[in-house]
Amino acid sequence: MSKRFAGVIGYLVIVICVLLVSGILGLSFKQLVSVTIFVSFIAGSLFYWPFRNAFALAGVALLLIFQVLDIPHLIEFAQLDLI
Repeated sequence: MSKRFAGVIGYLVIVICVLLVSGILGLSFKQLVSVTIFVSFIAGSLFYWPFRNAFALAGVALLLIFQVLDIPHLIEFAQLDLI
């Protein structure tokens, strides 16, 4: 098994396990989505460090799509005034 394939399998196993455990714990839909996206961002950053910004951008986009995060809160808490 190649190292690349092992990384993909590891990433998917972590994200699916967190999704299942979150569902078993009885989290609401928005909580389930936010925890799963957060873990996928962290796991993606750990397994694929050069692509960490892509995982972060995809995570924020998914949070906006699923309406877990809205634009006013994104602007307020992203500390864009520091950039």
